[in-house]
Amino acid sequence: MEKKYVVPLKDAVTGVLHGGGGTFRILIDQESSGAKYFSCLVNTMNKGVKGSEHKHDVEHLWYILSGRERCTSEGRPMRSVRRWRFLRPQANYTGSMWGLTRI
Repeated sequence: MEKKYVVPLKDAVTGVLHGGGGTFRILIDQESSGAKYFSCLVNTMNKGVKGSEHKHDVEHLWYILSGRERCTSEGRPMRSVRRWRFLRPQANYTGSMWGLTRI
């Protein structure tokens, strides 16, 4: 596969989020661009989606493009700072979406 460093949204690797809650689009990752320690995705979550509790192995940084979400970590509400949210590795998370939300 040819490594790409600029990927238009229409050309992103696309699929269904777990549980059918929306769509993921991968713009940058190791397979597409060779990035070992970074990835960039655009996730679109459907209105009313509530994710199940889960963990991530690595840090995640969300920027909320549109819509609203609520996220809890270890059962406590998390705050967004100017639409940014940092998710620590190995902590339990859940999320709820109000309206169509793009992260």
